[in-house]
Amino acid sequence: MRMGLDIGYSSVKLSFAKPGGQPHELILPVGAAPIERSGTDYLGGDGGIRVMVDGEPYLAGIPPHMVADWSRSLDRAYTESRQYRALYHAALACTGASRIECVATGLPVSQYFNKALREQIARRLKGHHRIGPDRVVEVCDARVYPQPAGMYISYLSRTPGATEAMSERTALVIDPGFFSVDSVVIRHNRPYPQAAATSTEAMSRVLEMADEAITRTFDDVTAMPGLYKASLEERLREGHTSIFCGGREVDALPYLERASKMACDRALPEIASSLRGLAFNIDVVLVAGGGAGLYAPAIRRAFRRQRVAVMENASMANADGFLVLAGFGHE
Repeated sequence: MRMGLDIGYSSVKLSFAKPGGQPHELILPVGAAPIERSGTDYLGGDGGIRVMVDGEPYLAGIPPHMVADWSRSLDRAYTESRQYRALYHAALACTGASRIECVATGLPVSQYFNKALREQIARRLKGHHRIGPDRVVEVCDARVYPQPAGMYISYLSRTPGATEAMSERTALVIDPGFFSVDSVVIRHNRPYPQAAATSTEAMSRVLEMADEAITRTFDDVTAMPGLYKASLEERLREGHTSIFCGGREVDALPYLERASKMACDRALPEIASSLRGLAFNIDVVLVAGGGAGLYAPAIRRAFRRQRVAVMENASMANADGFLVLAGFGHE
C-alpha cells in the first residue's frame, strides 16, 4: 500500500492504492478533537473517524463546527499539533492497511526549504502508529515535497507526452489553498527555489470577505460578520455555492468571485516578485488546489502570454501527485 496525503487547513485529501490496483480517493473535513468535545447529530451519528492520539480517543474528519470550543489552527505550527496527528491517523485508518510502504505529503513552499523541518515531519510520519486500542499501522517510509510539486507530478502523469515536453520547458505552479497561496517554478522537471513564493491571501481570506459582504447584504446592519463562513466552507467542499441566509437560499458565487479577485490581486504581486530576475521564460502556468476555480480568472489575466491550465479534479491534484511520488506505478 502507498499513499499520497494532503493535510490542508480546510480538508484532508488522500489517494491510496495497492500495487497494481486502482487508486482510491477521499476528502475529509479537518475537524478533530477529543471524543467528549465532538458533537453528534440528533440521530446519534458523528460522521467522523475514531482514532487515538497518545492514547486519548479522538474523533477526526468531522466538520469544524461540530467541535466544541474548537480553535482552528492557521499557523506554521500546524504539523506539530494534535489535530494534525489525529487527521493523519484518520487517513491511515481509511486505507484499511496494517502496513504502508510509503506516505508522501507536502509542505507550504516557505516551510519546505527548511530542511530540518521537513526531515522532522518525515520522521514523525514514519514508524508504528497506534491509531486505535487494538490497531497499529506501520509506515515504512515518508517523503515530504513542496506543496505544488504534487499537482505538477499529477499533470505529468495524466497528460500524454507531458513528461518529455516539460523536460525542456518551465512551469509556474500555483496552488491556492486555504491557509496560503503557494507557487514555485519548476524548470526541466526540477523545483527552482529562487523563484518560490507564499502568500496568505488564500481561501480563508476569501471566505472572510465573502461572509462580510453577504452579512451586509442580507442581515441587519448591526449584525457581526462570521455567520456564514462555516457554511460557505462546507458547501464549497461539497462542490456547491448556495447557502441559506435567514431562511432563503442564496447563491454565494458572485460574492466569492469578488472576494477571490481582491485576494488574488494581492497575492499575484508577491508571485510576480519571485519571478523577477529569471534568465528564462515561463512556458506554462499550472493551477490546482481548493481555490483553483476562483483564482483562475485573475491568474489568466496576469499571465496572458502563457498557457494557463487548471487541473482537472483540482482539489485532489496534490494528493494524486503525491501518490505517484510515493512510488505508485513504479513497483
